[in-house]
Amino acid sequence: RSKDGIRSSIMEGKAGGGRFLPYGYSKKGKFIVIDEEEAEVVRMIFELYKSGLGFKAIAGILNNQGIPTRSQKALGEREINSKTGKLAKDVKWSDKTVDDIIGNPMHIGQRRYWGGKENRKKQPEIFHMEGPTLLENHALFTECAEIRKNKSHKNHVTTYEYLLKDKMVCGVCGRNYYAKYKPTPHGDKVYICSSRLIKSGNCGNVGVNISFIESVLFHQIIQTDSILKYVSDEDKVKHQLQAELFQLQNTKETAIKRKGQLEKEIQVTIDLQIEAKAKDYPSQFSRYTKKLEELNEEENSNSKMLKKLEVQLIKVQAALEHKSSIKTTMMELKKSAQNRTRLRAIFLQLFSKVVISPIDKDTVLADVFISLNGVTVTSTLKLFLDLKGIRLKHKKYMYRAASDLGIPIVYENNKLISDMDKIKQQLHLIKENDGLIEMFDVNYVPEEYFLTIPLP
Repeated sequence: RSKDGIRSSIMEGKAGGGRFLPYGYSKKGKFIVIDEEEAEVVRMIFELYKSGLGFKAIAGILNNQGIPTRSQKALGEREINSKTGKLAKDVKWSDKTVDDIIGNPMHIGQRRYWGGKENRKKQPEIFHMEGPTLLENHALFTECAEIRKNKSHKNHVTTYEYLLKDKMVCGVCGRNYYAKYKPTPHGDKVYICSSRLIKSGNCGNVGVNISFIESVLFHQIIQTDSILKYVSDEDKVKHQLQAELFQLQNTKETAIKRKGQLEKEIQVTIDLQIEAKAKDYPSQFSRYTKKLEELNEEENSNSKMLKKLEVQLIKVQAALEHKSSIKTTMMELKKSAQNRTRLRAIFLQLFSKVVISPIDKDTVLADVFISLNGVTVTSTLKLFLDLKGIRLKHKKYMYRAASDLGIPIVYENNKLISDMDKIKQQLHLIKENDGLIEMFDVNYVPEEYFLTIPLP
């Protein structure tokens, strides 16, 4: 009778006695209702997953956007683990949380009943729940379920290999771009801002044709010297890396010195604590105990910092040693135009991120941050993409490349905050001087270097 009552409550859409409801839902009286704010996040997760992003990548996007988790919203400052002292506010989105959301049939009005703790089934009973459904598009849930069923979670290979996946960022709202590709003549084939997945949240930034921007970057790579020429000359790169190496080494020496001091202070404090306990001085014992906790905490932080410094030192040293090998890598890529797996690996190695900002109806600024063995170079490669060419019947991939516009390009949380009018004026001057300033001449990507996504 008890289980029959539970089954009946499930079908009626009652919330039950659980502390937490699935993300996207809240409780109104005895019944489950859709929380529209959270529902938009759930819908975005499904769209991102369908587009080819994995669980970890989606969790990273949610964390970067500062979207609160269920624990953060429900418990806030409360401690959730007495052993580690972890607070609910520190709980982040994880790949498992994203996986659980995508696998929950509740989003299409189907609730699961596992039979109770004493008789938990391997396969739950599924009941239709009365009331509205979070995902009106049931096909989206089914499609994501198929992707989830047929892929390896630990080594996910998407149907299409996007070279700039997880690398493109919106210069208007700061959110990530994701790829939307439909293998039909007039289907979408663009990188677009994830703000479009949020109801009434579209920032208005433009989509960029996948083949266009990937081909432009590939064209820059295979010109061998182009990227380093525009980013900065080799001496400047070397000086930047040497300065960073010097700073890291000094910081490491300071941290090592402090580590030795902490070890001595901890030992002295332990001795004083033991002495205070032996002499039955409770106030002194309490004071030394508190100091010991503070010292141990500082030692823990210092150790973590030392590990991070070691990793960064290795990266910078490797960048200095292998800086010249990038040219060889670029030359080898000329043979890899059809090997998207190889291209993807090189793009990941060479590009830290690409920030997309609209300049006018015909121009987009793709600000490319270059990475040398994991170390981001100070100067960036600014690519002004000419959208007119891709609207032609016989497409032309046209762009201009530069490192210095004569005006600063500044970002705040990936959002472009520089004076747009000044950028437009500078671009207008560049266009007026076509053929006079070699650095700003229009580049045309030869058709043999057009990168396309092969059909599965």
